Amino acid sequence: EYSDAIGAYVVAALLALIIGVTGWFGRLLAIVPKPVMAAVLAGVLLPFVLKAVEAVVTSPIVAGGLVVAFLIGRRITPRYAVLVAMVVGAVLSAVTGQAHAPALTLDLSGPVWTTPTFDLQAIMGIAVPLVIVTMAGQNGPGLAMMGTLGYKVNDKLVLG
Repeated sequence: EYSDAIGAYVVAALLALIIGVTGWFGRLLAIVPKPVMAAVLAGVLLPFVLKAVEAVVTSPIVAGGLVVAFLIGRRITPRYAVLVAMVVGAVLSAVTGQAHAPALTLDLSGPVWTTPTFDLQAIMGIAVPLVIVTMAGQNGPGLAMMGTLGYKVNDKLVLG
């Protein structure tokens, strides 16, 4: 049920909040060796890098242009390098005929309230894995990377 999934997300948010506020995550992170966290971060980022390389091979003008635009943007205006690359990519996609605009309709939608329900199976199948993946795959490598760059990160303030 959709309401069970909503309930599981509420539980996941509460678990993540408790882990962040209590400082448990920071203590756990201190135990894990930095090279292990770096390897986890590399594992998270590797698919993105592989897709970028694949894009340069399959569409060298657009993807190559994106890379060049980003590198030049980083040199000239580092704050807007991603925006520069995005605009150049959109223009190159349009010029090469690789941009496809689907038919869009501008209809307004409204919020629909869903009362969460709490099902143990949904909590165990959604909430627990979501918290583990978020903490281990996103927050852990991020905090570890900030630490390797010399920042003193208080996990309670960042995650709580």
